[in-house]
Amino acid sequence: MDQIVNSDMFVTASAGTGKTYTLVKEYVGVFERAFRLGEQLDVHNVVAITFTNKAAREMKDRVISEFDLRISHGEPGKWKFLRSKLSYAWISTIHSFCERILRECALFAGIDPGFQIINGMRRSSLEEKVVRTYFEENLESIEPLIRLMGLDKAFRLMKDALSRERHSFYLNPSPVECSGRDLGSDAEIIIDGSKAFAESYRAVLSDYEMRTTGSGLLDFDQLLTRTRDLLLKMPDVQQKYSNRFRYIFVDEFQDTDELQNEIIRLLKADGKNNVFFVGDAKQSIYRFRGADVSVFNKTMDTFKRSGAAVKNLRINRRSHPDLVSFQNRFFKRVMRENPEGQFFRSVYGEDVESIPYEIDSSSSRVRIISSDTSDDSIGVAKTIRALLEEEIVFRNKSGECVKRRITPGDIAILLRTFSRVSSYEAALEEMNIPFYTVGSRNFYERPEVTGPLSWLDLLVDPLNDNNLASFLLSPAFGATLDEMLSLRVRQGMSRVPLYFVLQESNDERFGQLKELLDKFGKLKHMLSPSDILQRFVEETEYLAKLATLKSGERMIANVKKLIELAQDLDRMGSSLRELSSNIRAFVDSSDESEATLETEESDSVKILTVHKSKGLEFPIVVIGDMYWKKRNSSKRLFFDEKGFLITKDKPTEMKRA
Repeated sequence: MDQIVNSDMFVTASAGTGKTYTLVKEYVGVFERAFRLGEQLDVHNVVAITFTNKAAREMKDRVISEFDLRISHGEPGKWKFLRSKLSYAWISTIHSFCERILRECALFAGIDPGFQIINGMRRSSLEEKVVRTYFEENLESIEPLIRLMGLDKAFRLMKDALSRERHSFYLNPSPVECSGRDLGSDAEIIIDGSKAFAESYRAVLSDYEMRTTGSGLLDFDQLLTRTRDLLLKMPDVQQKYSNRFRYIFVDEFQDTDELQNEIIRLLKADGKNNVFFVGDAKQSIYRFRGADVSVFNKTMDTFKRSGAAVKNLRINRRSHPDLVSFQNRFFKRVMRENPEGQFFRSVYGEDVESIPYEIDSSSSRVRIISSDTSDDSIGVAKTIRALLEEEIVFRNKSGECVKRRITPGDIAILLRTFSRVSSYEAALEEMNIPFYTVGSRNFYERPEVTGPLSWLDLLVDPLNDNNLASFLLSPAFGATLDEMLSLRVRQGMSRVPLYFVLQESNDERFGQLKELLDKFGKLKHMLSPSDILQRFVEETEYLAKLATLKSGERMIANVKKLIELAQDLDRMGSSLRELSSNIRAFVDSSDESEATLETEESDSVKILTVHKSKGLEFPIVVIGDMYWKKRNSSKRLFFDEKGFLITKDKPTEMKRA
């Protein structure tokens, strides 16, 4: 090994430059060094923190392969013993790492050792309940906030602060001290509203913390804050782990935030252990999740000023030289240096070098797909169909260049958002190109899902015409527009609820529905929400109906997934009304993906957002939907080093201290 970690090290690694290879080499290298020097080192003494569960699995698999290689090459000894313990190695995401520490020290942290992780809809519904309860009981105290922005916006802002801005409030819990001159004529209402928000937020957070920990639940944010508090307030625990972890590897360091960095700092003990940071400021794209590129830049600056080891990997061993050249020329213009606030942005820096392909290829590696409209999905699908007829030179995992035909699995379509993903799915389906959508957020908009959801709404409020109309037009009932029109005509000018019109109808088409409404009107008081959903699907033979439709298999999978989500909410004691409202409230912020028939490993075109593509490799990448326009920000909550402020209409400029 030409480089072994025996001191702190900071590695900047551009995409395709062998970051994971370097990380694995250094991980295995610390054991080789220990064996050579006769030091005692076990797998529980070395930590590797990665960005995703998939990256953690990949790293563990590579480490196992390296250990197996040394065992097979006549060096069994301690390698075989360590190999048997690798399943317990500390190779995981930061959240899994914190979870493991908290379970080991649950009594010191004051939590249930058997706590469950709450996320997704369960977390969102609980946040909704906590904020709603506070608003219902404390309208008078939040009146200044309501006067500033209105009741609905104040409610959404509070829920957003609880779900996304918790750590920002930990760092900056108080409103910025501003003078009336700074804020103009609205100064008083802005200051009063911000103060009311701060007081209300503390009460809401306290209630949320009590409800989660009191029920043996922790969300992802709490995994981090509880671990930080444990290490900060319990010196004996902090010393225990800083003594145990002699080497700490942190991957994708550009995607950390100040809270995660604080946990690493608390585990670092000069003279006792070493840290190994790997990252690339150019790939810092998760600021909407709280990632702070300034943590990366400031840490690297500290390493350089202190004379600690800093290494730059800049030879791209993956991409074609044409792509690397295009990347250098394009991003040099986009990621330019800015002397003001140098730590708060990504800078391209040195050019990345490439390795020539062994087989000459005249195929252009950068192509423009033109479109006459803002919807380029048909053009993208046609281009992909043409690509599937081509042969091209690829570099495989071992670095060899081979010429072969392009397959669907070689191709990925990257989108900025999924607002138009259905257009790409329809275009690919029309051309019989297999595809897999990674993390589609259209689950709750699917017609086969909206049908059962409309049924729940209908049971909650049968006199709401929208609920009944939505259900009748969904695949769950399948009424035609003519049938709906006939009901509307009978409704006439009296405008009586459609429910009563339906009850008076002699149309056989609605006979079974009237019986179902009567039956489930009674059952809803006795069964859990998920049981109501399950019984509805069974008694209407809903899955059998879906099986006769186009894409029926996918629809059936989505309905089964909906029932599983409802069962998950049952465990939180949700009533039928709460289930319906929670699901509706969750839709806008949901990351819930559809149930899929293709898999991530199948030979299919992958459709995903740029953010979902993190850590993945594709021989051919199509960047679609490039016509998007930047929208005016609706953000009303702003932070800086001095505190926070809520704006009234237009964002108030807040310069960093």
